[in-house]
Amino acid sequence: MPPSQSSACHVRFDDHLLSPMASSISFPEYPTHKPLKSALRRSSVQLSTSPRMSALPSNDSRISLSSSLDSSKAPKSNSSRKTVKTKSKNKKKDFQAFYLNQTLSDPLNGLLDVTADPVLNMKFSQDGSYLATASKGGIIRIWQLSPDSYSIDELFVTKPIQEFTSHKAAVLDLSWSKNNFLLSSSMDKTVRLWHVERSECLCIFQHYDIVTCVEFHPKDDRFFLSGSIDAKLRIWNIPGQRVHVWNKISDTHMITAAGFTKDGTKVCAGSAMGAFFVYSATTLELEHEISLGTDRKVTGIEYSPTHPSMVLVSSNDCMVRLVNCDNQKSICNFKGSVNTKMQISASFSDDGKYVVCGSEDRRVYIWKTMAQFYHQETTDDSVTDTETSSVKTDATEPMTKKQLKEIAKRQKEIAKQEKKAEKARKKEEKLLIKKLAKNEPESFEAHKHTVISAVMAPMKTRQLLAVDGVVMITADETGCIRIWTCTSTTDSDQSSSSEKSS
Repeated sequence: MPPSQSSACHVRFDDHLLSPMASSISFPEYPTHKPLKSALRRSSVQLSTSPRMSALPSNDSRISLSSSLDSSKAPKSNSSRKTVKTKSKNKKKDFQAFYLNQTLSDPLNGLLDVTADPVLNMKFSQDGSYLATASKGGIIRIWQLSPDSYSIDELFVTKPIQEFTSHKAAVLDLSWSKNNFLLSSSMDKTVRLWHVERSECLCIFQHYDIVTCVEFHPKDDRFFLSGSIDAKLRIWNIPGQRVHVWNKISDTHMITAAGFTKDGTKVCAGSAMGAFFVYSATTLELEHEISLGTDRKVTGIEYSPTHPSMVLVSSNDCMVRLVNCDNQKSICNFKGSVNTKMQISASFSDDGKYVVCGSEDRRVYIWKTMAQFYHQETTDDSVTDTETSSVKTDATEPMTKKQLKEIAKRQKEIAKQEKKAEKARKKEEKLLIKKLAKNEPESFEAHKHTVISAVMAPMKTRQLLAVDGVVMITADETGCIRIWTCTSTTDSDQSSSSEKSS
Protein backbone atom coordinates (compact mmCIF):
# COMPACT_ATOMS: atom_id res chain seq x y z
CA MET A 1 0.00 0.00 0.00
CA PRO A 2 1.40 3.41 -0.92
CA PRO A 3 2.37 5.68 1.98
CA SER A 4 -0.31 8.20 1.07
CA GLN A 5 -2.96 5.58 1.82
CA SER A 6 -1.49 4.11 4.96
CA SER A 7 -3.86 5.90 7.31
CA ALA A 8 -6.94 5.59 5.11
CA CYS A 9 -9.80 3.40 6.17
CA HIS A 10 -11.11 1.04 3.50
CA VAL A 11 -14.85 0.54 3.33
CA ARG A 12 -16.38 -2.42 1.53
CA PHE A 13 -19.93 -3.67 1.57
CA ASP A 14 -22.20 -6.46 0.42
CA ASP A 15 -25.31 -5.22 -1.34
CA HIS A 16 -27.22 -8.42 -0.62
CA LEU A 17 -27.09 -7.63 3.11
CA LEU A 18 -28.97 -4.36 2.56
CA SER A 19 -32.60 -3.86 1.66
CA PRO A 20 -32.95 -1.51 -1.33
CA MET A 21 -36.45 -0.42 -0.32
CA ALA A 22 -36.33 -0.56 3.47
CA SER A 23 -39.13 1.74 4.63
CA SER A 24 -37.71 1.71 8.16
CA ILE A 25 -34.56 3.51 7.02
CA SER A 26 -34.65 7.25 7.60
CA PHE A 27 -32.17 10.04 8.06
CA PRO A 28 -31.41 11.18 11.60
CA GLU A 29 -32.40 14.73 12.49
CA TYR A 30 -29.99 17.24 11.02
CA PRO A 31 -27.74 18.72 13.69
CA THR A 32 -26.95 22.42 13.76
CA HIS A 33 -23.27 21.95 14.65
CA LYS A 34 -20.50 20.70 12.36
CA PRO A 35 -21.37 17.00 12.28
CA LEU A 36 -18.83 15.58 9.84
CA LYS A 37 -15.82 17.20 11.46
CA SER A 38 -16.78 16.07 14.95
CA ALA A 39 -17.75 12.61 13.75
CA LEU A 40 -14.37 12.10 12.10
CA ARG A 41 -12.64 13.27 15.27
CA ARG A 42 -14.49 10.53 17.14
CA SER A 43 -13.28 8.11 14.45
CA SER A 44 -9.65 9.09 15.27
CA VAL A 45 -9.30 11.20 12.12
CA GLN A 46 -7.62 14.29 13.56
CA LEU A 47 -7.00 17.45 11.58
CA SER A 48 -3.63 19.15 11.82
CA THR A 49 -2.97 22.84 11.38
CA SER A 50 -1.29 23.56 8.06
CA PRO A 51 1.19 26.42 7.72
CA ARG A 52 -0.33 27.12 4.30
CA MET A 53 -3.61 28.09 5.88
CA SER A 54 -2.06 30.99 7.74
CA ALA A 55 -1.07 32.62 4.46
CA LEU A 56 -4.68 33.48 3.70
CA PRO A 57 -6.12 36.27 5.87
CA SER A 58 -9.62 36.03 7.23
CA ASN A 59 -12.54 37.20 5.12
CA ASP A 60 -13.15 40.30 7.21
CA SER A 61 -9.54 41.45 7.13
CA ARG A 62 -9.25 41.08 3.37
CA ILE A 63 -12.45 42.96 2.66
CA SER A 64 -11.69 45.74 5.12
CA LEU A 65 -8.18 46.18 3.72
CA SER A 66 -9.55 46.56 0.20
CA SER A 67 -11.61 49.55 1.24
CA SER A 68 -8.56 51.35 2.66
CA LEU A 69 -6.34 51.10 -0.43
CA ASP A 70 -4.85 54.28 -1.82
CA SER A 71 -4.48 54.98 -5.53
CA SER A 72 -0.85 53.80 -5.58
CA LYS A 73 -1.94 50.26 -4.67
CA ALA A 74 -4.88 50.10 -7.05
CA PRO A 75 -5.02 47.09 -9.41
CA LYS A 76 -3.56 47.46 -12.85
CA SER A 77 -5.81 48.15 -15.81
CA ASN A 78 -7.15 45.26 -17.88
CA SER A 79 -6.38 47.17 -21.07
CA SER A 80 -2.93 45.54 -21.48
CA ARG A 81 -4.27 42.00 -21.11
CA LYS A 82 -5.69 39.58 -23.66
CA THR A 83 -9.26 40.60 -24.29
CA VAL A 84 -11.86 38.33 -25.88
CA LYS A 85 -15.14 39.93 -26.90
CA THR A 86 -18.36 38.03 -26.40
CA LYS A 87 -20.77 37.16 -29.19
CA SER A 88 -24.55 37.05 -28.93
CA LYS A 89 -27.72 37.53 -30.96
CA ASN A 90 -29.18 39.51 -28.07
CA LYS A 91 -29.55 43.25 -28.66
CA LYS A 92 -28.14 43.98 -25.21
CA LYS A 93 -25.32 41.91 -23.72
CA ASP A 94 -24.61 41.43 -20.03
CA PHE A 95 -20.93 40.75 -20.76
CA GLN A 96 -19.05 42.79 -23.36
CA ALA A 97 -15.64 41.09 -23.08
CA PHE A 98 -13.59 38.78 -20.86
CA TYR A 99 -10.03 39.55 -19.78
CA LEU A 100 -7.47 36.77 -19.36
CA ASN A 101 -5.91 37.39 -15.94
CA GLN A 102 -3.98 34.22 -15.24
CA THR A 103 -3.13 30.77 -16.54
CA LEU A 104 -2.83 28.32 -13.65
CA SER A 105 -1.70 25.25 -15.53
CA ASP A 106 -0.58 24.90 -19.14
CA PRO A 107 1.63 21.78 -19.08
CA LEU A 108 1.79 21.34 -22.86
CA ASN A 109 1.74 25.02 -23.77
CA GLY A 110 -1.67 24.55 -25.36
CA LEU A 111 -0.72 21.48 -27.42
CA LEU A 112 -2.89 18.36 -27.50
CA ASP A 113 -1.10 14.99 -27.62
CA VAL A 114 -1.12 11.61 -25.89
CA THR A 115 0.52 13.03 -22.76
CA ALA A 116 -2.26 15.58 -22.17
CA ASP A 117 -4.00 15.39 -18.80
CA PRO A 118 -7.46 16.95 -19.27
CA VAL A 119 -9.19 18.66 -16.37
CA LEU A 120 -12.52 16.82 -16.11
CA ASN A 121 -14.11 18.68 -13.22
CA MET A 122 -13.70 21.85 -11.13
CA LYS A 123 -15.47 22.88 -7.92
CA PHE A 124 -15.11 25.87 -5.58
CA SER A 125 -15.16 25.22 -1.84
CA GLN A 126 -18.24 26.54 -0.06
CA ASP A 127 -16.24 29.22 1.76
CA GLY A 128 -14.85 30.42 -1.59
CA SER A 129 -11.19 30.03 -0.55
CA TYR A 130 -10.21 27.02 -2.68
CA LEU A 131 -10.66 25.59 -6.16
CA ALA A 132 -10.40 21.82 -6.61
CA THR A 133 -9.60 20.40 -10.05
CA ALA A 134 -9.80 16.74 -11.07
CA SER A 135 -7.85 15.29 -13.98
CA LYS A 136 -7.98 12.30 -16.29
CA GLY A 137 -4.64 11.21 -14.84
CA GLY A 138 -6.24 10.74 -11.41
CA ILE A 139 -4.69 13.81 -9.78
CA ILE A 140 -6.72 16.22 -7.65
CA ARG A 141 -5.20 19.66 -7.20
CA ILE A 142 -6.24 22.26 -4.63
CA TRP A 143 -5.65 25.86 -5.66
CA GLN A 144 -5.71 28.66 -3.10
CA LEU A 145 -6.65 32.31 -3.59
CA SER A 146 -3.69 34.64 -3.71
CA PRO A 147 -2.92 36.27 -0.32
CA ASP A 148 -2.31 39.53 -2.20
CA SER A 149 -5.91 40.40 -2.97
CA TYR A 150 -4.86 43.67 -4.63
CA SER A 151 -2.86 42.10 -7.44
CA ILE A 152 -5.12 41.60 -10.41
CA ASP A 153 -2.28 39.70 -12.15
CA GLU A 154 -2.53 36.65 -9.89
CA LEU A 155 -5.89 35.87 -8.36
CA PHE A 156 -4.67 32.39 -7.35
CA VAL A 157 -1.38 31.10 -5.97
CA THR A 158 0.51 29.83 -9.03
CA LYS A 159 1.16 26.35 -7.58
CA PRO A 160 -1.43 24.06 -5.96
CA ILE A 161 -1.23 23.83 -2.18
CA GLN A 162 -2.19 20.13 -2.35
CA GLU A 163 -1.91 17.36 -4.92
CA PHE A 164 -3.85 14.21 -4.10
CA THR A 165 -2.47 11.31 -6.15
CA SER A 166 -3.99 8.19 -4.55
CA HIS A 167 -6.54 7.52 -7.31
CA LYS A 168 -5.43 4.94 -9.87
CA ALA A 169 -7.60 6.22 -12.73
CA ALA A 170 -9.45 9.32 -13.93
CA VAL A 171 -11.31 11.39 -11.32
CA LEU A 172 -14.80 12.12 -12.66
CA ASP A 173 -16.53 14.19 -9.97
CA LEU A 174 -15.88 16.30 -6.87
CA SER A 175 -17.97 17.59 -3.97
CA TRP A 176 -17.11 19.93 -1.06
CA SER A 177 -18.59 19.97 2.42
CA LYS A 178 -19.05 23.14 4.49
CA ASN A 179 -15.92 22.30 6.52
CA ASN A 180 -13.60 21.90 3.50
CA PHE A 181 -13.78 18.13 3.29
CA LEU A 182 -13.64 16.93 -0.31
CA LEU A 183 -15.12 13.82 -1.94
CA SER A 184 -13.84 12.46 -5.25
CA SER A 185 -15.26 9.70 -7.46
CA SER A 186 -13.12 7.81 -9.92
CA MET A 187 -12.88 5.22 -12.65
CA ASP A 188 -10.80 3.18 -10.18
CA LYS A 189 -14.15 2.16 -8.55
CA THR A 190 -13.64 4.21 -5.40
CA VAL A 191 -14.87 7.34 -3.69
CA ARG A 192 -12.22 8.99 -1.52
CA LEU A 193 -12.48 11.52 1.30
CA TRP A 194 -9.92 14.31 1.70
CA HIS A 195 -9.34 17.52 3.62
CA VAL A 196 -7.37 20.57 2.48
CA GLU A 197 -5.13 20.38 5.57
CA ARG A 198 -4.18 16.72 5.11
CA SER A 199 -2.05 15.34 2.29
CA GLU A 200 -3.26 11.75 2.71
CA CYS A 201 -6.61 10.17 1.93
CA LEU A 202 -8.88 10.01 4.99
CA CYS A 203 -11.19 7.22 3.86
CA ILE A 204 -11.82 4.98 0.83
CA PHE A 205 -15.32 3.84 -0.10
CA GLN A 206 -15.00 0.84 -2.41
CA HIS A 207 -17.53 0.18 -5.20
CA TYR A 208 -17.98 -2.68 -7.66
CA ASP A 209 -17.73 -0.52 -10.78
CA ILE A 210 -16.75 2.94 -12.04
CA VAL A 211 -18.16 5.73 -9.85
CA THR A 212 -19.36 8.49 -12.17
CA CYS A 213 -20.74 10.98 -9.63
CA VAL A 214 -20.61 11.94 -5.96
CA GLU A 215 -22.22 14.64 -3.80
CA PHE A 216 -22.44 15.53 -0.12
CA HIS A 217 -25.97 15.73 1.29
CA PRO A 218 -26.80 19.48 1.22
CA LYS A 219 -28.32 19.43 4.73
CA ASP A 220 -26.21 16.82 6.53
CA ASP A 221 -22.63 16.26 5.41
CA ARG A 222 -22.32 13.00 7.34
CA PHE A 223 -23.99 11.45 4.29
CA PHE A 224 -23.13 11.46 0.60
CA LEU A 225 -24.60 10.14 -2.64
CA SER A 226 -22.71 8.08 -5.22
CA GLY A 227 -23.80 6.85 -8.63
CA SER A 228 -22.09 4.05 -10.50
CA ILE A 229 -21.92 2.28 -13.84
CA ASP A 230 -23.45 -0.75 -12.07
CA ALA A 231 -26.77 1.22 -12.16
CA LYS A 232 -26.88 1.61 -8.37
CA LEU A 233 -27.49 4.75 -6.35
CA ARG A 234 -26.00 4.61 -2.87
CA ILE A 235 -26.27 6.95 0.09
CA TRP A 236 -23.33 6.45 2.42
CA ASN A 237 -22.92 7.10 6.14
CA ILE A 238 -19.41 8.55 6.53
CA PRO A 239 -18.94 8.15 10.33
CA GLY A 240 -20.34 4.61 10.14
CA GLN A 241 -18.28 3.90 7.00
CA ARG A 242 -21.13 1.97 5.40
CA VAL A 243 -23.94 2.15 2.86
CA HIS A 244 -27.00 3.74 4.47
CA VAL A 245 -29.49 2.87 1.70
CA TRP A 246 -29.25 1.89 -1.97
CA ASN A 247 -31.35 1.15 -5.02
CA LYS A 248 -30.77 -0.13 -8.53
CA ILE A 249 -32.41 2.12 -11.11
CA SER A 250 -32.62 -0.44 -13.92
CA ASP A 251 -31.03 -3.51 -15.48
CA THR A 252 -30.45 -1.61 -18.73
CA HIS A 253 -29.35 1.86 -17.56
CA MET A 254 -25.91 2.98 -16.40
CA ILE A 255 -25.83 5.98 -14.06
CA THR A 256 -23.77 8.77 -15.61
CA ALA A 257 -24.87 11.69 -13.41
CA ALA A 258 -26.69 12.13 -10.10
CA GLY A 259 -27.32 14.74 -7.44
CA PHE A 260 -29.59 16.02 -4.68
CA THR A 261 -32.13 18.80 -4.99
CA LYS A 262 -31.30 21.94 -2.99
CA ASP A 263 -33.61 21.02 -0.09
CA GLY A 264 -32.09 17.53 0.14
CA THR A 265 -35.46 15.76 -0.12
CA LYS A 266 -34.95 14.25 -3.58
CA VAL A 267 -32.23 12.49 -5.55
CA CYS A 268 -32.02 12.89 -9.33
CA ALA A 269 -30.21 10.42 -11.58
CA GLY A 270 -29.44 10.43 -15.30
CA SER A 271 -28.38 7.50 -17.46
CA ALA A 272 -26.28 6.79 -20.53
CA MET A 273 -29.51 6.35 -22.51
CA GLY A 274 -30.98 9.75 -21.65
CA ALA A 275 -33.32 8.59 -18.89
CA PHE A 276 -33.96 10.88 -15.91
CA PHE A 277 -35.25 9.55 -12.59
CA VAL A 278 -36.34 11.24 -9.35
CA TYR A 279 -36.09 9.36 -6.02
CA SER A 280 -36.87 10.01 -2.39
CA ALA A 281 -33.62 10.97 -0.64
CA THR A 282 -34.70 9.12 2.50
CA THR A 283 -35.48 5.67 1.09
CA LEU A 284 -34.30 5.96 -2.54
CA GLU A 285 -37.74 4.83 -3.66
CA LEU A 286 -38.57 5.88 -7.22
CA GLU A 287 -41.03 8.80 -7.30
CA HIS A 288 -41.22 9.38 -11.04
CA GLU A 289 -39.37 9.36 -14.35
CA ILE A 290 -39.20 12.58 -16.38
CA SER A 291 -38.86 12.42 -20.15
CA LEU A 292 -36.05 14.60 -21.49
CA GLY A 293 -36.92 13.87 -25.11
CA THR A 294 -33.49 12.42 -25.88
CA ASP A 295 -31.68 9.08 -25.87
CA ARG A 296 -28.25 10.67 -25.48
CA LYS A 297 -26.14 10.38 -22.32
CA VAL A 298 -26.87 12.66 -19.36
CA THR A 299 -23.52 14.28 -18.53
CA GLY A 300 -24.34 16.43 -15.51
CA ILE A 301 -26.93 17.30 -12.86
CA GLU A 302 -26.72 20.37 -10.61
CA TYR A 303 -29.36 21.77 -8.26
CA SER A 304 -30.58 25.35 -8.51
CA PRO A 305 -29.25 27.67 -5.78
CA THR A 306 -32.54 29.64 -5.83
CA HIS A 307 -35.25 26.98 -6.12
CA PRO A 308 -35.59 23.88 -3.90
CA SER A 309 -36.81 21.49 -6.61
CA MET A 310 -35.19 22.69 -9.85
CA VAL A 311 -32.10 21.07 -11.35
CA LEU A 312 -29.89 21.72 -14.36
CA VAL A 313 -29.48 18.68 -16.63
CA SER A 314 -26.73 18.49 -19.28
CA SER A 315 -26.65 15.83 -22.00
CA ASN A 316 -24.82 14.79 -25.17
CA ASP A 317 -27.56 16.15 -27.44
CA CYS A 318 -26.02 19.65 -27.04
CA MET A 319 -28.84 20.65 -24.72
CA VAL A 320 -28.93 21.98 -21.17
CA ARG A 321 -32.35 21.63 -19.56
CA LEU A 322 -33.90 23.29 -16.53
CA VAL A 323 -36.15 20.67 -14.91
CA ASN A 324 -38.70 21.06 -12.10
CA CYS A 325 -38.70 17.82 -10.10
CA ASP A 326 -41.99 18.68 -8.35
CA ASN A 327 -44.28 19.16 -11.34
CA GLN A 328 -42.16 16.88 -13.56
CA LYS A 329 -41.75 19.56 -16.24
CA SER A 330 -38.80 20.71 -18.30
CA ILE A 331 -39.03 24.49 -17.92
CA CYS A 332 -36.70 25.40 -20.78
CA ASN A 333 -33.81 24.27 -22.95
CA PHE A 334 -30.58 26.25 -23.13
CA LYS A 335 -29.14 25.84 -26.63
CA GLY A 336 -25.91 26.86 -28.32
CA SER A 337 -23.08 24.85 -26.78
CA VAL A 338 -21.66 21.77 -28.50
CA ASN A 339 -21.59 18.62 -26.35
CA THR A 340 -21.79 15.45 -28.43
CA LYS A 341 -19.19 13.12 -26.92
CA MET A 342 -17.54 14.74 -23.88
CA GLN A 343 -18.60 14.69 -20.21
CA ILE A 344 -19.32 18.43 -20.24
CA SER A 345 -21.61 19.65 -17.46
CA ALA A 346 -23.28 23.06 -17.12
CA SER A 347 -23.38 24.93 -13.81
CA PHE A 348 -25.24 27.81 -12.15
CA SER A 349 -23.75 31.03 -10.89
CA ASP A 350 -24.17 31.12 -7.11
CA ASP A 351 -27.01 33.67 -7.37
CA GLY A 352 -28.82 31.50 -9.92
CA LYS A 353 -28.98 34.29 -12.52
CA TYR A 354 -26.72 32.61 -15.08
CA VAL A 355 -25.97 29.17 -16.48
CA VAL A 356 -22.41 28.50 -17.68
CA CYS A 357 -21.20 25.66 -19.89
CA GLY A 358 -18.06 24.64 -21.76
CA SER A 359 -18.21 23.43 -25.34
CA GLU A 360 -16.46 21.30 -27.92
CA ASP A 361 -16.16 24.37 -30.19
CA ARG A 362 -13.63 25.90 -27.70
CA ARG A 363 -16.11 28.45 -26.40
CA VAL A 364 -17.82 29.14 -23.08
CA TYR A 365 -21.58 29.81 -23.20
CA ILE A 366 -23.55 31.92 -20.73
CA TRP A 367 -27.36 32.09 -20.52
CA LYS A 368 -29.66 34.22 -18.40
CA THR A 369 -31.99 32.12 -16.25
CA MET A 370 -34.47 34.87 -15.27
CA ALA A 371 -34.38 33.33 -11.79
CA GLN A 372 -36.43 36.17 -10.34
CA PHE A 373 -39.52 34.80 -12.15
CA TYR A 374 -39.38 31.30 -10.70
CA HIS A 375 -42.15 30.59 -8.23
CA GLN A 376 -42.87 27.64 -6.04
CA GLU A 377 -46.31 26.25 -6.67
CA THR A 378 -47.76 26.82 -3.22
CA THR A 379 -51.27 27.61 -2.02
CA ASP A 380 -51.72 31.04 -0.47
CA ASP A 381 -53.97 30.56 2.56
CA SER A 382 -53.52 34.09 3.86
CA VAL A 383 -56.39 35.44 1.75
CA THR A 384 -58.78 32.81 3.06
CA ASP A 385 -57.81 33.45 6.67
CA THR A 386 -58.11 37.22 6.31
CA GLU A 387 -61.42 37.15 4.51
CA THR A 388 -63.16 34.58 6.69
CA SER A 389 -61.96 36.28 9.88
CA SER A 390 -64.05 39.32 8.96
CA VAL A 391 -67.21 37.28 9.50
CA LYS A 392 -67.47 36.98 13.29
CA THR A 393 -69.79 34.44 14.81
CA ASP A 394 -70.54 33.32 18.33
CA ALA A 395 -69.91 29.59 18.62
CA THR A 396 -72.50 29.31 21.39
CA GLU A 397 -75.32 30.67 19.23
CA PRO A 398 -76.63 29.45 15.86
CA MET A 399 -75.82 31.69 12.88
CA THR A 400 -78.54 33.84 11.45
CA LYS A 401 -79.57 33.77 7.79
CA LYS A 402 -77.79 37.09 7.32
CA GLN A 403 -74.52 35.66 8.66
CA LEU A 404 -74.83 32.57 6.47
CA LYS A 405 -75.40 34.73 3.40
CA GLU A 406 -72.37 36.84 4.35
CA ILE A 407 -70.17 33.75 4.65
CA ALA A 408 -71.40 32.41 1.30
CA LYS A 409 -70.70 35.76 -0.31
CA ARG A 410 -67.17 35.85 1.13
CA GLN A 411 -66.47 32.31 -0.05
CA LYS A 412 -67.50 33.23 -3.59
CA GLU A 413 -65.22 36.27 -3.48
CA ILE A 414 -62.33 34.13 -2.24
CA ALA A 415 -62.90 31.55 -4.98
CA LYS A 416 -63.01 34.33 -7.56
CA GLN A 417 -59.74 35.82 -6.27
CA GLU A 418 -58.02 32.43 -6.26
CA LYS A 419 -59.18 31.76 -9.83
CA LYS A 420 -57.91 35.17 -10.91
CA ALA A 421 -54.54 34.60 -9.18
CA GLU A 422 -54.18 31.16 -10.79
CA LYS A 423 -54.94 32.63 -14.21
CA ALA A 424 -52.32 35.36 -13.67
CA ARG A 425 -49.75 32.79 -12.52
CA LYS A 426 -50.29 30.62 -15.61
CA LYS A 427 -50.04 33.67 -17.85
CA GLU A 428 -46.78 34.70 -16.17
CA GLU A 429 -45.43 31.16 -16.50
CA LYS A 430 -46.25 31.06 -20.23
CA LEU A 431 -44.58 34.44 -20.67
CA LEU A 432 -41.48 33.20 -18.85
CA ILE A 433 -41.25 30.05 -20.98
CA LYS A 434 -41.70 32.18 -24.11
CA LYS A 435 -38.90 34.51 -22.99
CA LEU A 436 -36.61 31.62 -22.13
CA ALA A 437 -37.29 30.01 -25.52
CA LYS A 438 -35.87 33.15 -27.16
CA ASN A 439 -33.01 33.33 -24.67
CA GLU A 440 -29.83 33.48 -26.76
CA PRO A 441 -26.50 32.79 -25.04
CA GLU A 442 -23.46 35.01 -24.87
CA SER A 443 -20.21 33.21 -25.64
CA PHE A 444 -16.47 33.78 -25.99
CA GLU A 445 -13.56 31.68 -27.25
CA ALA A 446 -11.71 30.65 -24.10
CA HIS A 447 -9.22 28.03 -25.37
CA LYS A 448 -7.69 26.44 -28.45
CA HIS A 449 -9.26 23.08 -27.61
CA THR A 450 -12.48 21.68 -26.17
CA VAL A 451 -13.54 23.46 -22.98
CA ILE A 452 -14.52 20.58 -20.68
CA SER A 453 -15.25 22.62 -17.57
CA ALA A 454 -16.30 26.23 -16.90
CA VAL A 455 -17.46 27.72 -13.59
CA MET A 456 -18.23 31.17 -12.24
CA ALA A 457 -16.53 32.02 -8.96
CA PRO A 458 -19.03 32.47 -6.11
CA MET A 459 -19.63 35.79 -4.36
CA LYS A 460 -17.47 34.73 -1.39
CA THR A 461 -14.49 34.26 -3.70
CA ARG A 462 -14.99 37.65 -5.34
CA GLN A 463 -15.22 39.29 -1.90
CA LEU A 464 -12.00 37.62 -0.77
CA LEU A 465 -10.27 38.81 -3.94
CA ALA A 466 -11.86 42.28 -3.75
CA VAL A 467 -12.87 41.89 -7.40
CA ASP A 468 -15.95 43.49 -8.93
CA GLY A 469 -17.93 41.72 -11.63
CA VAL A 470 -17.50 38.12 -12.75
CA VAL A 471 -14.56 35.75 -12.26
CA MET A 472 -14.70 32.80 -14.66
CA ILE A 473 -12.53 29.66 -14.47
CA THR A 474 -12.19 27.51 -17.61
CA ALA A 475 -10.28 24.30 -18.34
CA ASP A 476 -9.68 22.40 -21.57
CA GLU A 477 -8.70 18.93 -22.73
CA THR A 478 -4.95 19.71 -22.58
CA GLY A 479 -5.13 20.51 -18.86
CA CYS A 480 -4.85 24.27 -19.35
CA ILE A 481 -6.71 26.29 -16.67
CA ARG A 482 -7.48 29.95 -17.30
CA ILE A 483 -8.81 32.70 -15.03
CA TRP A 484 -10.99 35.35 -16.67
CA THR A 485 -12.60 38.51 -15.33
CA CYS A 486 -15.41 40.65 -16.66
CA THR A 487 -17.52 43.51 -15.35
CA SER A 488 -21.06 42.79 -16.49
CA THR A 489 -23.12 45.53 -18.12
CA THR A 490 -25.69 45.11 -15.38
CA ASP A 491 -23.10 45.76 -12.66
CA SER A 492 -21.73 48.76 -14.55
CA ASP A 493 -25.19 50.26 -14.94
CA GLN A 494 -25.94 49.79 -11.26
CA SER A 495 -22.64 51.33 -10.15
CA SER A 496 -22.99 54.32 -12.47
CA SER A 497 -26.55 54.98 -11.33
CA SER A 498 -25.47 54.83 -7.70
CA GLU A 499 -22.65 57.30 -8.39
CA LYS A 500 -25.11 59.73 -10.00
CA SER A 501 -27.50 59.47 -7.08
CA SER A 502 -24.68 60.13 -4.61
